[in-house]
Amino acid sequence: MSGAHSKQIVATILLLVAGWLAAWDAALPDIAAAEDQRPMPAFELEALDGSRFSSKELAGKVALVDLWATWCKPCLAEIPHWNELHERYGKRGFTVLGITIQSGWVTDIKSDIDKFDFEIKYPLVVGNEEVEEAFGGVVGFPTSFLITRDGEIYKKYTGLYPEKQKEIETAIEKLLSENP
Repeated sequence: MSGAHSKQIVATILLLVAGWLAAWDAALPDIAAAEDQRPMPAFELEALDGSRFSSKELAGKVALVDLWATWCKPCLAEIPHWNELHERYGKRGFTVLGITIQSGWVTDIKSDIDKFDFEIKYPLVVGNEEVEEAFGGVVGFPTSFLITRDGEIYKKYTGLYPEKQKEIETAIEKLLSENP
């Protein structure tokens, strides 16, 4: 076998592998989205003001449920954007719910929040290991779930990446435009 023939075979194999990888990668978002779609877990948690907050309060709304920690800098960086979305789409049936996890007790969380240079304008509750597991666990911070009006998890977003906020806002607009 000549050197040129060997190079042609290797090039053909590489093209086939590259095509297969591209097709596989293109299918991943659909697979991930399908895995995300399931009922939101039911929960009742303590709010920072001492009241109780039930997942039932999200019924009929499109909601962004943000599992975050007070020590997580990317989580903190997202809060002003969540405030903006909460205010912009609130009258159309959208809300944000912050579930603080791995951050200590209510007094610890309140103390940490008092140090922020911004206000959190949406409900905050104190999560626990059970609610974290019910949502499928947290493999990285921040982890947010977009919930449909009928209580289904539409999509899970993990981490902080350049297009995340735009993706979430596009999905919110789509879900709000669907018949309630």
